[in-house]
Amino acid sequence: MLVNAADDPLVHESLLSIPKSLSEKRENVMFVLPLHGGHLGFFEGSMLLPEPLTWMDKLVVEYANAICQWERSKLQCADTEQVEAGLE
Repeated sequence: MLVNAADDPLVHESLLSIPKSLSEKRENVMFVLPLHGGHLGFFEGSMLLPEPLTWMDKLVVEYANAICQWERSKLQCADTEQVEAGLE
């Protein structure tokens, strides 16, 4: 998963063609371009009271959770198919 926010002040828009091109060529590569988020290292909140995690940290956790849920649903589907086929 390649991630960059569209409003990242440190990465010029012209550089986004590199991860986009790679994700179009490779089935196992995903390019995510949220509209907002700033630079990946930026913290949310204020300068005096920043949150301990960046939005990137949160995105990686959400992505990992989605993969786990998808894997669990595949296993449940396989179990259901086996029961319906009388294989269990």
